[in-house]
Amino acid sequence: MSDTASTEDLDTRVHAIKARLREARAEMNAAGAEVKRFWAEYGKVYGPLEKKKSGRPSIWKGHDGGFLVHMVEDYLAENLEEVRTRERRDPEDTRPVKRITTSQAIRCALKNIPWLRKKIGHLDDRTLQARYQMAANYWSQARRNAVWRKHSKARRRWTNAIDEVGHLCDLLDVLDPLPPPA
Repeated sequence: MSDTASTEDLDTRVHAIKARLREARAEMNAAGAEVKRFWAEYGKVYGPLEKKKSGRPSIWKGHDGGFLVHMVEDYLAENLEEVRTRERRDPEDTRPVKRITTSQAIRCALKNIPWLRKKIGHLDDRTLQARYQMAANYWSQARRNAVWRKHSKARRRWTNAIDEVGHLCDLLDVLDPLPPPA
C-alpha cells in the first residue's frame, strides 16, 4: 500500500515538474525572442556607442534639458501628425502646409514652461538651437542606456530560464528515467 502511495506521489511530482518545464521553456522562448528583437533593432536605431566626455554637466544634461528635449520632440511629432492628417483629409487643398521648425518648437516649449524660460529664455535662437542639439545628443545616449538596461534584464531572464529548464530536465532524468529499449 505504501508502495502504491509513493508511486502515485512520485507520478504527481513528475507531472508537476513536466508542467513547470513547459512553462520554463515558454519563458525561455519569450525572453530569447525579446533579446533577438533587441539586437535586430539596436543597430538600426542607435548605431555604434560613443565615448563619454568628462566634465561638469550643464543645465542641458540635467532634468531641465531632458524635459526640454522631450517637449520639443512632442511638439514636432504633433505638428507632423497634424500636417499628415490635413494632407489625408483634403488632398486637393493647394494651400502650403505649415510645418514648424526646431527653433519654433523650442520657443513654443519655452513659452509653456515658465521655470525653464526664466533660466534660458534670454538666449537667442541660434544659441538655443545649438544647446538644444547638445541636449538632444546627450539624452539620446541616456535613452540608449535605458534600452540597454532593458536588454540586460531580458538577457538575465533568458539565462535564468535556460538554467531552470536544464535543472528541471536533470530532475526528470533522475525521477523518471526512460525505460530501457526493448
